[in-house]
Amino acid sequence: MTTPVAVPAAPVVPAYPPLGSPTFNADAYAVGTAMPGVVAGIKAIADTAYTNALSASEDATAAAGASVAASQAASVAASAANFKGNWSDLTGALAMPACVRHSGRFWVLLVNLANVTTAVPGVSASWAALDVGTVPSQLLTTASATVNAVVGVRYIVAANNVTLVAPASFLKGDFHGARWMSGATGGVWNFGTTPLRGWAAGTLEIDVERFGLDLYYEDTTRGLI
Repeated sequence: MTTPVAVPAAPVVPAYPPLGSPTFNADAYAVGTAMPGVVAGIKAIADTAYTNALSASEDATAAAGASVAASQAASVAASAANFKGNWSDLTGALAMPACVRHSGRFWVLLVNLANVTTAVPGVSASWAALDVGTVPSQLLTTASATVNAVVGVRYIVAANNVTLVAPASFLKGDFHGARWMSGATGGVWNFGTTPLRGWAAGTLEIDVERFGLDLYYEDTTRGLI
């Protein structure tokens, strides 16, 4: 925040005197010569007010973001404390609070379930994705390897002739990304039948070092964008 400045005081504007008053011209001149400083002072106050308004707006935005981040962190911590394992391994009733892992993502339970097997995370509205925006990475250092990627991971390719196979299916918002490091040549990125920004990319040969994309799934028409 910027400390406001004071406006310079201007001489009192003289009242219109009787015709021929010997002091009127001098008084009027004093007012006229003082006005540029007064105007500059008023502008300085306006500039300060504008700067402080911007600062207040930025602080409010930052505070709102911090509040959301704190809420998300609390949700993550609470869910982690109630992690039940892989959804596919569970049977029977499941009550809140509960968190499971399924299709490469973590899911938090929103309602009590009489039978957990009937509510598939990512399909049933009984679950909400917990780790949206969280991007773990996996380093690939074995040359000529074929790696079947999973949703939600950024792959760091640091070996020659690595073939990275994209997941076969995605849910809206799912992340898939890769980075080829300097010196890693002969790479292949296989998207299968999933479109890449609306294009049937199929299998791409990565012939440029340090190439990489972060992609999110949109729909069956646009695919990864």
